[in-house]
Amino acid sequence: MRRRIDLWTSVLTFAVMVSAVVATPARAEDHLFKPTLVYRLTSLEVIDDQYVIETEGAGVSRLLGPILATGTVVQTLVPDACDPAIGQFTFYVEGGTIEIWSEELVCPPPAKITGMWFVTGGTGAFAGVTGSGTSSGVGSRSGHDPVTIHYKGLLSY
Repeated sequence: MRRRIDLWTSVLTFAVMVSAVVATPARAEDHLFKPTLVYRLTSLEVIDDQYVIETEGAGVSRLLGPILATGTVVQTLVPDACDPAIGQFTFYVEGGTIEIWSEELVCPPPAKITGMWFVTGGTGAFAGVTGSGTSSGVGSRSGHDPVTIHYKGLLSY
């Protein structure tokens, strides 16, 4: 009888340990993120040797569906072939928001844009989101044309 109780105690202990492992929260998964967004300028200010650009955009992601975006870009005007730019964007998606920081180079006509982006935060279903990737696109020639940016990377949430 004692042996049977010890066996059941061992089986019960093992079952509790297994259920504790199974019951732990799922780890965040990496997801391929490849949206294309088209931005339009909402305001432009020149401060010293920099453009401060406010923008709105929209696009679609296979992963997240429709995306609306707002952002601020600071582009340094340097006497060089390409101008460095940094941007802070908020992507509004179903279930929350994703904050993106970008670092890019804007090269002369046809205003080729290349760079990288990093997730800096999120809300709602995207609280705790992380990720990064590359960006490329074609910039505005007049400042009033749409700017198309292709993002490629991973989101983990």
